[in-house]
Formats: sequence, structure tokens, C-alpha cells
Amino acid sequence: MRPEEAFCWPVTPAEALDLAAANVLADERLTSERVDLDGTPAWVMSGSHSGAAVHLRRIEDYLLVSSDGLMVALPRPGEMIVHPIGGLSVMRAIERLWLLAHREYRSRDDGLSPHVYWWKDGRLTRIQAELVEQDGLRRLVVAPPPEFARLLADLARGS
Repeated sequence: MRPEEAFCWPVTPAEALDLAAANVLADERLTSERVDLDGTPAWVMSGSHSGAAVHLRRIEDYLLVSSDGLMVALPRPGEMIVHPIGGLSVMRAIERLWLLAHREYRSRDDGLSPHVYWWKDGRLTRIQAELVEQDGLRRLVVAPPPEFARLLADLARGS
């Protein structure tokens, strides 16, 4: 459903979105495949072209998700790559997911997003990252939002 169509229904746009998501969740189950991203475990979750990302609403039906959430890349329709957060390895996961998302997004005409996101408590937050070159070396510079920065600090302290 397109946003402008939501007003044609006898419900609020938010209710229409919830109904559409419930229909997708009832109609399909994602397939999942564990993959290794250069030493970082992740899961490729695949489904319909238009509905795979909706399954983030029920990701706990597929994976054990800690209270810290998980990292998500959505490089193309019908697929998401996820990494449950389980310590400071999340920094390597962000790098690997970012590289994968950028490569996959750019290799297709229908790419969805080249970014990495943090999924926590039903909310998707973009993690700002940029590949920079300095002194002939390329590295990924991550500028996390404040709440995610606090999580990283807690993980570093071992709390």
C-alpha cells in the first residue's frame, strides 16, 4: 500500500500500516541461512520482494535477540542480513554489514539501502558510517547515535 492510499481506508494510516504488516506476517515465513562475513556470523533472511523487512517486527520468531538488539542491513528487496549483538564484536559486524550492503545495493537497479541499522525495541536506527581514505589506507568511520554510543560504552565496560 502506498502512503496516499492509506487515507482511502476507514482507519488511520498507522492502523492501515499495522494491518498490512499483519497480513505479510501471516502470509509468509522467511527462510534463514547462517553466513560468515569474514569471521563475523550473520543470518540472511529472505522472503517476498515486498515483505521481508516487515519481519523485523517479529525477528524473535527466527533468532535469539538480546536486549541490546541486532544490526540489520537491507541492501535489496526481499532480503535482510542480521547480526545479533553479543559484545564488542558488533563493531566488526557493522563494518562487514556495511561493506556487504554497499556492494549488494550498488550491484542492482532495485537496491533498497546501502546503510546499516540498529534494531532495538521495535525501532530501526540508521548507523552513520563512511569509508574514508587517509595516508593510502581505507577505513570505515562510524558516527553512532547517542543511544548506540552508550550501548558501545557499556559493552566496553563489560556491563
